[in-house]
Amino acid sequence: MNAENAGNVPFKAEEGPKNVRDSSIDLLRLLACLMVIGGHVNALGADMFPKLFWPTLMMIGVTVFFLLTGMTFYRNASFAGLLKKSFFRLFLPTVLYMIGMRLLTPMLEENKTFWQCITEFPLKEFALRFLTFSAGGYYGQHLWYMFTYFGLILLFPLLKLLASEESPALQKSRRYLILLALAALLVEDGFAFFTGRGTVLPAVVPAALLTLIGYEIERNKEGLRTKKAVPVIAGAAFLILFAIRWLFAYRILHFGADTMENQVFVWQSFTSVLSAVSLVVFVISLRKTGRKENRLLSAFGKVSFYVYLFHLPIYVFLDNRGFEKFLHQTFITSGNLGFFGEILYFLIRIGAVFALSLIPAVPAYFLFTRAIPACGAIPKRRRNRSS
Repeated sequence: MNAENAGNVPFKAEEGPKNVRDSSIDLLRLLACLMVIGGHVNALGADMFPKLFWPTLMMIGVTVFFLLTGMTFYRNASFAGLLKKSFFRLFLPTVLYMIGMRLLTPMLEENKTFWQCITEFPLKEFALRFLTFSAGGYYGQHLWYMFTYFGLILLFPLLKLLASEESPALQKSRRYLILLALAALLVEDGFAFFTGRGTVLPAVVPAALLTLIGYEIERNKEGLRTKKAVPVIAGAAFLILFAIRWLFAYRILHFGADTMENQVFVWQSFTSVLSAVSLVVFVISLRKTGRKENRLLSAFGKVSFYVYLFHLPIYVFLDNRGFEKFLHQTFITSGNLGFFGEILYFLIRIGAVFALSLIPAVPAYFLFTRAIPACGAIPKRRRNRSS
């Protein structure tokens, strides 16, 4: 989500002079969005390889999003400006989404009328669940990300100090904290590898770490693009880390842990962070300075937050109408396409959810980044030139 829209970082807001959008960042937003959808689609294969292949590939989408946040987050000049932008572009649509899903869920699942949904709206329960970030019910289970991002906003004054380039001491402190947090994640990965248990760190801690790493990538971006070896090294690192994560996941399965929930696949694991960093550096380093903005990627980047917001009910809507069953029968059960059939099955599911999510996402983008903020703007008074 991004500059004119905080939905572009997911979730950033840029200030200062308007520059040409970086298409590599928009491409990463698109890839991360598709990865998040892929993780929620959860199309696991029957055999061990595809059963571990897809989550290993897809479950770093959130990690990439937080890195992208760090690349733009610290461009904000003031805490007050960030709060204002985030309220209109992120917080308000998130709250309205939660209210809407809580209203419509009885109609979708219990065949109640819309009027019954309104008159029987459990206001007290909604308020209590809102405080635990679950007021959207099943259709709001992905919103933990938004509340983690809101936590980052509250930490902005402190994090902004760490992102300062004015003091060499602060630069050293920032890099020390990054290394310290990575070491903590490495210890957690090792603990999970030998015991099968998951992470215990609060989400906002690794999220803050990722924004600082993203900031380091952003400030060294032009240097990365001038070195021909960078994309080769980053691409090789991503493939090697993918293989390591797959092997770790296979090992952890022996503890009986859920494939999708074990430590290797969570977005904040040590290996997930390194995989996401290598992917971001690889894509960033491929774009040379001075290239023109890609308008299609820019458009996808701008609506990425709203696609994220609406994709889960779209996915459930399709599956309830037999879409997943049809694809499974066509490409896996009835066909002899093997792993290629699984690839088609998975990509079509992701593509369909993404495409249909654009239907509510595009008008939501214009509503919350253009119309509503414009209505709330206070027009400047004209100076009285008469003297």
